[in-house]
Amino acid sequence: MKINIVGGGPGGLYFALLMKRQDASHQVVVYEQNLAAATYGWGIVLSDRAMSFLQTVDAASYSDLSDSLEIWHDQILILRGERVAVHGSTFSGMQRLAMLQILQRHCAAAGVEMRFGSRISEIQPLVDCDLLVGAVLLPGAKAPKLITRAMLRKMKRGSVFVDISIDQGGCAETSRPTTHVDPVYVEEGVTHYCVANMPAAYARTATQALTNVTYRYVQLLADCGLKEACLRQPALAGGINTRDGKLTCQAVADAHGLKYEAPF
Repeated sequence: MKINIVGGGPGGLYFALLMKRQDASHQVVVYEQNLAAATYGWGIVLSDRAMSFLQTVDAASYSDLSDSLEIWHDQILILRGERVAVHGSTFSGMQRLAMLQILQRHCAAAGVEMRFGSRISEIQPLVDCDLLVGAVLLPGAKAPKLITRAMLRKMKRGSVFVDISIDQGGCAETSRPTTHVDPVYVEEGVTHYCVANMPAAYARTATQALTNVTYRYVQLLADCGLKEACLRQPALAGGINTRDGKLTCQAVADAHGLKYEAPF
């Protein structure tokens, strides 16, 4: 099977690796416009259940990833001086660039072709495949429509397109959100899988992971209020999309041609 993946982040690389592990005869190519050492975002958080899954499906990469992890077993919530320990939820974290480098090494060893620094300019190499995966991410912004309807029209009838960028609007002109109940549809003879919020398939694990990362910011907001919390932790300001009737997210404003105003 010929598999092309647009986007060389953790999702695209790990999927590429698993496809080669499943069947070494698969021809897997990853297209990434940035260089191999480039990254956006700081870290990756994984639950103990996620780590167990990684160990089961690919022990070799799991071993290397484990060596770079920081692990914690409890969440400590502090509100107005009162400490409450939440037990029984183990999580692991690591630098995003470290994860990318590990996955790149394993992909290369498995025979995955990775084309870094390449933009989607030639139609035929991209769509000449049985499975096309869109794994594009612009943090906080709408995903670019890199895959056009004309490109998909050139794919083989019965081929499959999976858009894991759908939460940011999707990276194909033919993408539209679907659900786990009704996940697929056909456009231009190509079966599309564009389920929004894919982690909802594992709702408890996804919620635990999200809570574990965000609770310290919720605590800061509760203690200090919005403005003071943003002064103490400037990264919070990047999460304010609207305030007092103003659009305060630059990326969203740019994507929709609307006026941007600073939140403070």
